[in-house]
Amino acid sequence: MNDIHEQVTGDGPAALLVHGWGGFKEGWGPLVDALAAAQLRSVAVDLPGWGAAHAPRGFAHRPSDYAAALAGSIARHRPVALIGHSMGCGPALLAARDHEIAGLVAICPQWSPAPPRPLRSWRGIARLPFFGAGLMRVGLARARRNRSAIRDSFLSAIARPDAEITDPRLRDLLEEATDRFAQTDTRTLARSAAPLLEFDARPVARDVCSDILLILGAEDRVIDNSAARWAIAPAPRERSIVIPEVAHFPHFEAPEQALPVIVEHLRSVARAAPAE
Repeated sequence: MNDIHEQVTGDGPAALLVHGWGGFKEGWGPLVDALAAAQLRSVAVDLPGWGAAHAPRGFAHRPSDYAAALAGSIARHRPVALIGHSMGCGPALLAARDHEIAGLVAICPQWSPAPPRPLRSWRGIARLPFFGAGLMRVGLARARRNRSAIRDSFLSAIARPDAEITDPRLRDLLEEATDRFAQTDTRTLARSAAPLLEFDARPVARDVCSDILLILGAEDRVIDNSAARWAIAPAPRERSIVIPEVAHFPHFEAPEQALPVIVEHLRSVARAAPAE
C-alpha cells in the first residue's frame, strides 16, 4: 500500500501541494501562509519514498505511480485543486486527467522529455537502459556525503542566491532541504530520475478539462520554458505566466508576484467547482 503523508493548514476549499524531486511536504515556504490568509486549505503531501512517506518494496517511482498514490488524498479533500512544482507537475497532471479536480497550478514543470545530454551529465546517465539507475545510485550515494555540494545544487536553481538567503525563513528552509536530501534513500533518487526526464505531457494535457495555470521563471536553468509551454499547449483550458528575474522557485524568489496569481486562480476554480 502506498504511504502518503499529509500536512493540512487552513480552512476552506482545498489545494493539494505536490512537491518536486528532492522536495517534502514542509518545503513550500510562504505559499502555505498565503493560501491560509485567502481562506484556502493547503494539503501538502510527501510522495512515496520522499520526506516521511514510505515507498513499498518494488515501487517504480514513475509519474504514473505517484499520481496513483495521490488518489486517496484527492478523494478525502474533494473538491480539490492541485499545485505541482517541477517533478510534482507530472503526477499532478496525470491526476487531473484521471480525477475530477477543481483546477491545476503547475510551477516550473518538468513534463516534457529533456533534450539529449552528454553521457557524462546526470541526465544522460539516468537514461541509460538497464544500468542507468544503478550508476545514479552510486553517484548519488557519494554526492549525499558532501553537504556543501548539495546546498550549492539547490542554490544553483535560484536566480539570485545571494539575495534569497538573506531571508531567515528561506535560509532555514535551505538548510532543511539540504539535510532532507542527504537522508533520502538513494533508490528513490535514482529510480525517479529517468521517468521524470522522459515524461511527456502532451498526450495527457489534451484530456485534462480543468483550468491549468502554468507559472514559469524567466531565468530557469532546470527546465526549458519553451518546451514546458509547448507540452501543455494541447490542454483545452490553459494559460501561462512568466515571472522575470526568477528561476526554478518563483513562489520563493518572487512571492509578491507569484502568490497572488496562484491565490486568484484557486479562488476562481473553487467558485466554479460543484459542491460535494
